[in-house]
Amino acid sequence: MILERRHLIAILPRRGAHVTELTAHKVRSLCTLMGEMYILLANAVATGWKVQADLAPFVQIQQRLTASYERQDIHTFVDDSFNVMRATYPFANNPYLQETVENLQPAMSRAYFLALDQRKASMSEYLELFERLLAAVVARDFPQIREVLTAYGQRSCDLVISALTDA
Repeated sequence: MILERRHLIAILPRRGAHVTELTAHKVRSLCTLMGEMYILLANAVATGWKVQADLAPFVQIQQRLTASYERQDIHTFVDDSFNVMRATYPFANNPYLQETVENLQPAMSRAYFLALDQRKASMSEYLELFERLLAAVVARDFPQIREVLTAYGQRSCDLVISALTDA
């Protein structure tokens, strides 16, 4: 039931559990929804941080992302990219948002890992994007936060859909 709630399997009466099909429509739907939730989380950090130390988890993740990029360690890179969103939870202080994001994260992770080869090429793009996002959060520039995360969501979606058509 947990896997079904996370959109990884479908349980059908008298037919059992089946892995859900990953289609372009599902990928677009997931990316659109997750993008809006990422914006909510980033806005919460921009609103809530008070002192530079509040941003330390994000700086540490940025350093780990850079190290993963230098090693071309895509698995750690993707894991740490999801750690960015987890670091926002205390700022959002919204258990419903956190639960929804955590329930959808495995489906999003599944989509990202499908595009691993293409994603390696985009790791440097993501590092630049994260740098721009962090600057927008520090400046409390909400339109820039939306712009950066919308671009990230679109790029990620395009990579996954490209991998789907290549598969």
